[in-house]
Amino acid sequence: MDIPVKNILFILLFLGAISFLYFNLIRLYNIVKLGKPLNNKIGLWDGVFRIFLIALGQTKIFRDKDASSIHAGIFCGFLVFLISAAES
Repeated sequence: MDIPVKNILFILLFLGAISFLYFNLIRLYNIVKLGKPLNNKIGLWDGVFRIFLIALGQTKIFRDKDASSIHAGIFCGFLVFLISAAES
C-alpha cells in the first residue's frame, strides 16, 4: 500500500487547519462567555424594526449634517448598483 507524498501532506495540512479552527473557536467561545447577560427590555419585533431602521434607513449617519448628504448619495448609488446587478 503505497501512499503518495501529496496525500500525506494534504492530510497533515487538513488536520492542522481543522485543529487551528477548533482551538480558535474554543478561544472565541471563552471570550464570549466573559460577557454579562443582556438585560434587554426591547421586544423581538421592536429590535428587528430598529435594526432595519438603522441599517436601511441609515439613521445614525444622518446625525452629522456635513457627511449625511455625501453618505446618502453613496448609499443610494450602491442600492442602484445592487438592484441593477440583481436584475442581470
